[in-house]
Amino acid sequence: MLTRRHALQGAGLAGLALALGGCSGSSPNAEDLHGATDLLTLPLDGTPHVADAATASSRIAWQLMVADEDVRTLNRAISPSSLAVTLAMLAEGASAGSLTSLDEAFGLSGDERSAAIGALRQSLEQYEDLPTSVDADDPPESPVVHQANRVVILDEAAIKQPFLDRLASYYGTSAVRLPAEEAKPDLDAWARKNTAGLIEESKIEITPDVRLITQDAVLFAARWRQEFAQDDRPLSFTTGEGATTQLDALFDSFQISYATDAGWEAIRLPYDDNLAMDVILPERGVHPAELEFTTVHASSAALSGAKQRPVDVTMPPSDTKATWNLLKPLADMGVDLSRMDGIFDGGETLQFAQQVVLTVTAKGTVGAALTEAAVGESAVQAPEAVKFVADRPFLMRVLDTRTGWPLFMSIVNDPGDETP
Repeated sequence: MLTRRHALQGAGLAGLALALGGCSGSSPNAEDLHGATDLLTLPLDGTPHVADAATASSRIAWQLMVADEDVRTLNRAISPSSLAVTLAMLAEGASAGSLTSLDEAFGLSGDERSAAIGALRQSLEQYEDLPTSVDADDPPESPVVHQANRVVILDEAAIKQPFLDRLASYYGTSAVRLPAEEAKPDLDAWARKNTAGLIEESKIEITPDVRLITQDAVLFAARWRQEFAQDDRPLSFTTGEGATTQLDALFDSFQISYATDAGWEAIRLPYDDNLAMDVILPERGVHPAELEFTTVHASSAALSGAKQRPVDVTMPPSDTKATWNLLKPLADMGVDLSRMDGIFDGGETLQFAQQVVLTVTAKGTVGAALTEAAVGESAVQAPEAVKFVADRPFLMRVLDTRTGWPLFMSIVNDPGDETP
């Protein structure tokens, strides 16, 4: 059942901006806008299709991850959760073929999609915090998952009120109006604030035809429930291009979930009772990008149902950065964002970008993502420990194990390559 709640006394878009840390980044001329609706309360156990929305988020991101020809040579990282929230926000203003393509991509439409994505966001509210900085070598004792989003309206652009109201109702989205000449520094400041400095600037270019920008940020920082005892274990790693490199790896013995099936094995490293990282290692000779999504998805279910057992884990630390220009890749997979008449007449998505940072160390994990769109005109233990050695390209997935909703996914081709 959907119920309403007041996020803040007098809540509307301006109130939500304060409550969620989504207020203007820096401009003194920013005007916070008030909406006519309150944020809906969307509990996991009372909202239909949450599992479907989590699966769709993962599937859309995986299709993008493996679409490029260079997937075998570069480290990749993407935020399925931030991507899904942004697409769902745009769907609130989509029309005609664009709305149909988004319905098909999610396998959900209308209120069902909005409520399911909103429930996934709200399920992480217990981890809400916004530190000024995070460090993978000294992560917080309690996991942090900060989520924020907003709409930036430029100059006097007339945005349709039902669009803003639905964003406020389902995603807690704030709205602000800015002079176009002040938008870029404000977008940059908001990005830095809501990613604790991990992402320094917006990728949106303020062109004369841009009327509205959406920004969605997710910040993750967590210490392993059991830290790795060693970070200097010698490892010979075979990269995605077939080269061999020697590096210092993480190592320890854990009592964790382990699953295996034809062609792969996987482990789940917990941060707490809900949040974990899955590491999926294909059989030798198979690149992670060659895995079907059904296999990637099945590995999550297998780990959720697996009994814990002793596992000796050897894996490299990683520091992955990625920048995605997503408009064409989404169009190539059938997601048409050209019709945004529900935002304003003649609206069209002109830019769609995501930036991701994901760092894994012996102590824990920190990650940040910023997704932006510009709309304009136009338990029985085995007697011996399993040996899990990630000495070749592997897949990582940071997720909420209650729902399977992935916050981050990454393919590590070469742990020694930190080039974005």
